[in-house]
Amino acid sequence: MTMKYIFVDLDETLVHCSFLGNTEKAKKFVRKGSEVINLSLGDETPEYYQCTLRNGAIDLLSKLRDLPNAEVYMLTAATKDYALANSETFNLRFTGDRVFSREDTNLLASRVADRFKPEGDFDMFLLDNLPYSDNDTKIDWLTSLARAIGDSSKRFSRSHYIQIPDYYGVKNSRAFTDAYITDIVEQIKNS
Repeated sequence: MTMKYIFVDLDETLVHCSFLGNTEKAKKFVRKGSEVINLSLGDETPEYYQCTLRNGAIDLLSKLRDLPNAEVYMLTAATKDYALANSETFNLRFTGDRVFSREDTNLLASRVADRFKPEGDFDMFLLDNLPYSDNDTKIDWLTSLARAIGDSSKRFSRSHYIQIPDYYGVKNSRAFTDAYITDIVEQIKNS
């Protein structure tokens, strides 16, 4: 059976975050239904973000993780600290080895290839809000990763790119409905 590696974008796909500033006062402007994420690392000035989870995001991730022979990862242009803070805040269940951030995509994909152990054929899927034509960095990185883990001729297939409508933090707007989740899962299962 073909192994399926599923990569899901973070910002505007699963969550929407806005930078609030770096003072405690910034937190008083948080919208109801949003969470504040504080990214203070060591002695650095804290950064506060107002973040909102897209309705149905947890259900989508659960259904993707339930697919046979599938592994789900986060692939984001954000920093790893920011991605992990969102994962923890919203219980997205991505651990550090399941998050590929800008720090990773700026490296050669071969440096992370040991995290993947396909036995036989594999496919890669990307769920992202950006149009395919605007996502060269991730697509090129996934192609390099595919080549590093086992198939020197493999390219990331456009048919495995699932563009998700942008999410800008409005509750119940562009939610992952049961029907939409089923469509996504079926597209991956049938590829």
